[in-house]
Amino acid sequence: LEEIAKLKDPDLTAADLDAAVRTIAGSARSAGIEVAETGDATIAEDA
Repeated sequence: LEEIAKLKDPDLTAADLDAAVRTIAGSARSAGIEVAETGDATIAEDA
């Protein structure tokens, strides 16, 4: 998700990268994608 956040950065209004990752994770969850947070990484998988 961090890679996606970096790509989407110009389009996002998030204050920092961490906030952007949380925003994208929320969007993924809303779309039915399972988001697993593992330590420093956040991984999205189709549910």
